[in-house]
Amino acid sequence: MNTRTFRLIVILGILILSSAACDTSTPAPTPQPTLIVADPNALTIATSSEMAPLLGALADQFNSQQAGQAGLVPVKIVTISPSDMVTAALNPDPPFQAINPDSGIWLSKLTNEWANKFKSETQGSEALPLPRQRFSLPERFAVSPIVIAMWQKVAASMGWPNQAIGWNSLQERASQDASFHWNHPSTSYASGLLATLAEFYAGAGVNRSLTEAEATDPATLDYVKKVEATLRFYGEGESAILDRLKTDGSSLLDAFVAQEQIVLRWNKENPTQTLVAVYPVEGTLWADHPLTLLERYSDFDQTPLTSPQRDTYYAFARAILEQNAQNQVLADGFRPVNTSIDLQGSASPFKNNPNVDALQPKTTLQIPPYSVIQVIEDFQAYIKKPTNVVLVVDTSGSMKDSSKLPKVKDALTAFVGQINGKNDRLGLISFSTDVNYSSGILPVTVDYKASLVSSIQAMSAGGNTAVLDAVLEAYNQLQKVGDSNSINAIVVMTDGLENASSHTNLNGLAQTLSKGKVPVVVFSIAFGSDADETIMKSLANATNGQFRKADSFNIGDLYKIISTYF
Repeated sequence: MNTRTFRLIVILGILILSSAACDTSTPAPTPQPTLIVADPNALTIATSSEMAPLLGALADQFNSQQAGQAGLVPVKIVTISPSDMVTAALNPDPPFQAINPDSGIWLSKLTNEWANKFKSETQGSEALPLPRQRFSLPERFAVSPIVIAMWQKVAASMGWPNQAIGWNSLQERASQDASFHWNHPSTSYASGLLATLAEFYAGAGVNRSLTEAEATDPATLDYVKKVEATLRFYGEGESAILDRLKTDGSSLLDAFVAQEQIVLRWNKENPTQTLVAVYPVEGTLWADHPLTLLERYSDFDQTPLTSPQRDTYYAFARAILEQNAQNQVLADGFRPVNTSIDLQGSASPFKNNPNVDALQPKTTLQIPPYSVIQVIEDFQAYIKKPTNVVLVVDTSGSMKDSSKLPKVKDALTAFVGQINGKNDRLGLISFSTDVNYSSGILPVTVDYKASLVSSIQAMSAGGNTAVLDAVLEAYNQLQKVGDSNSINAIVVMTDGLENASSHTNLNGLAQTLSKGKVPVVVFSIAFGSDADETIMKSLANATNGQFRKADSFNIGDLYKIISTYF
């Protein structure tokens, strides 16, 4: 029996003993990456949203300098989440020739899954595993430590800068003060994955060479679970948090996990609201932003990597390591890999800046073998903060459009597949003139998820639009469950105007949502051009939630993004 199989058996035993069912046997449907059109006359590099502004500027400079040079093509930058980079790179003919994820962990994941892909093809034959890699020539040009970003007043109240602060400090503060809110992104983003890994290190009481045995020790798991239980919610990467902070300010969060660069970026753009970078006393890891070329193989990819694309990659990788480019890396808040550049120099954003510390972090944790990273993935259902989510879906007559209801059904099915926590509960409400169907809010067992998917696929459209009554029903169900230790959320979608509610109105519902005994956050989706954006924005604002616009092209991506908050 191999180590991972044994580990999965241990997890199953933990879940059974905790008397809570969890779907660990049926993988969630794989969402497709954002549509990117391949360009054979360019070197297209996929990068994270945090790196996109800097890499885009470096690409523009490179293109300007190399314009007209024989044998090279323009560098084109596209933004995509690192997890979607890996998904696309595992398929034939990815629409980009190079990737720049926010952490080398994604390259480890790509290596592991690429090897498994070809192992399954050769299993049972005499063929040897193919001696090739999906990527080559990785180059790191900018790094940033993972920190706890705090508002200056909040940090000072916790003893900063004289008192050491870390994961345990966050857990204690959040446990003692119900008004204290913090978060880290989901493990689909490097800052969330690296923060969770740092919690495992802290729980194991080590700062070097974390092992599978240490990570799966019950004391370690209990520690991580205790810290995770104090999060307000999970979520997207740091750029999404910054967008929310611009509108909600300090009322959204007291602290959040981010790259150090995000603190510098925020303070530069928002000088009246100061964030400070807290370097966890237990240790932290680094976002190292590797740039790497994706290799192509004729028996797998129909479209080859051209010589101009390969040569352009070589030239661009050299260019971003040159002195001028590295100075620009520093000016943008990242730390350059050129160690001859003084972080305290006159042009450095670190110079005389009390909100960041170029001498930190004092303790740098190691990226462990990928088998240890898999421990975190395997135990997510056990350690994550539980959620109670109600999906509220418009099935009024306007949803009969063939580009609407089928796409929504697919998106909802994928969403259900991704909710896997051992204590998670899920509900489904469909509405038109009235509430047509309500599943209740139940644990996400395999059988229940299958039942929800069947109900989703059976939905049909007709009638008017009572979105307010449907949201009120979802809210009342969450209050009846009364679980204040979980993330309680309503995800509501409508494509039309409210015209049928009889049990509440907008003002009354907004007041109700904002003062329940169990806090509820609303994620509202206005689907299509006819949706009532005013109502949907009001419902989200009443709960410090989120409002999103969607169309038939991105509804699936949108539900996937929202699922990262749970």
